[in-house]
Amino acid sequence: MKELLAIIIYFSIFFSSLVGSILYIYAYFKMKKSKIIGALSLLLIAIFIDNLFWLSMEFYRFINGGYINILIQPLVLAIIKSILAVGLTYFVWISVRTDKKPLKNGIPKNNC
Repeated sequence: MKELLAIIIYFSIFFSSLVGSILYIYAYFKMKKSKIIGALSLLLIAIFIDNLFWLSMEFYRFINGGYINILIQPLVLAIIKSILAVGLTYFVWISVRTDKKPLKNGIPKNNC
């Protein structure tokens, strides 16, 4: 049970950081190549690569029936990283989504 839990934790972090890095790269090119967005995309790519390593190692141990050492990367750190990845992904999604309201006479409203 503990082995399967470790696989699920690492896979969820892996997936959320993958989606986050894709969204951040998209935002980087859409938002005039902002340095902050570029740095955040590199951070999520680093989290993605780190979790790819951990997921492959834990999955290999799970397949071979070996002992899964979930204490190498503590559960609290995994939760923090997943919250960071999901939070940053949500931030970018809010930042780059387009306004779905139709334009009046083809001219956007000025909300100043």
